[in-house]
Amino acid sequence: MAHLSPIVFTCATVAAAMTLLVARKWQPSGPGAARDVRGLLVLALAYSTGVGYLVSAAASDLLARKSTALMGKNLGGTIHPLSWLLMAPYHLGLRLKLGVQRLISAEPLYNRVLPGWYIGGWPWSAGELPSDSPSVLDCTCELPRTAHRHRYCCLPIWDTQVPTTPQLERGVAFAVAERALGKSVYVHCAHGHGRSALLLIACLLEAGQVSSWEEGLALLQSVRPKVKLNSRQRLALESWVQRRRGGLLQMQPLGHAAHVHSHAAGHGHGHGTAAGAGAGDAAVVAVATAVERPASAVHRSALSGGSSSGGGNSGGVLHLVAEAVGAGGGGAVGGGGGGGHSPLANGHGHGAVAAGTGMGSGASSLGVMADVTLTGGDGPGGKKLS
Repeated sequence: MAHLSPIVFTCATVAAAMTLLVARKWQPSGPGAARDVRGLLVLALAYSTGVGYLVSAAASDLLARKSTALMGKNLGGTIHPLSWLLMAPYHLGLRLKLGVQRLISAEPLYNRVLPGWYIGGWPWSAGELPSDSPSVLDCTCELPRTAHRHRYCCLPIWDTQVPTTPQLERGVAFAVAERALGKSVYVHCAHGHGRSALLLIACLLEAGQVSSWEEGLALLQSVRPKVKLNSRQRLALESWVQRRRGGLLQMQPLGHAAHVHSHAAGHGHGHGTAAGAGAGDAAVVAVATAVERPASAVHRSALSGGSSSGGGNSGGVLHLVAEAVGAGGGGAVGGGGGGGHSPLANGHGHGAVAAGTGMGSGASSLGVMADVTLTGGDGPGGKKLS
């Protein structure tokens, strides 16, 4: 898989050569209009050259993890108008490239890997998404969110590059939580070959669908042969798996940890049960999602004292952070356990964990787990996931 930075650098160099060629060789001797056209063409080529070199530097290994803001894409998937204006040569070139590839390629936009799991390229319209209205995990920084109302999580990543560890954990938490709610998940990048493959393999590992990242890669390639991880993506996935196995990442698959029911009514109420709720001192890691929140917000819930409607006696302490971004109505998250009570958003829980989701109107984005601290019993120790 070719890296984005040298590709864009080559295109910028070609534009630079064309700029010099037009400036030196085209010497119109006719009316002033011809000279004006020449001047505008030189200016457009020179500007495209500058944008190309800028993107090439931003997408390089040195800067890629810190420079995605250059594209102006927010967590709701919207690209800022200034980015469309200032980075127009790159945006137009990318759309042209995608359009031509779609016309000449026989590869489908997406493939179903397993029931409830899809991998694919960027959908031009909502109608191109799978018919079962999947939640969307977007791994691009250069392409906007398609006009759809599906539940959505954005991880801005440059093409051929890798997510940061917090991004990877957030994407996995979002996808696994959506599957626990019975939603299918569509993971996409520009083409459905690299970034999306890395994220989906991590999701399948966390969900217990595959036993190793190599098995996950083989599974993806069996249904979508052009899937390929470059060297940096393989290293990032291997590193994440090693940290996960080494106990640094203790995210428990929600399908095994909790069964979640939710209502939406401004302040939602959640009802959930954990496997073996109230039996023993085990604490359960939960992910709460908040949909259609009116503004960016972070909520923290601590299971530390008081009383609860739950009948169990877990004795564990759980700190839960849910991040919500977007516009629309309200949502709520609540958590409670046999030994504690959470006042967050008037949510009430029964058993070990409760999580509620609220839905409203307007364009939305989905908030997902930002960090989780898990402590057994009353001890001070804990493991942080981000």
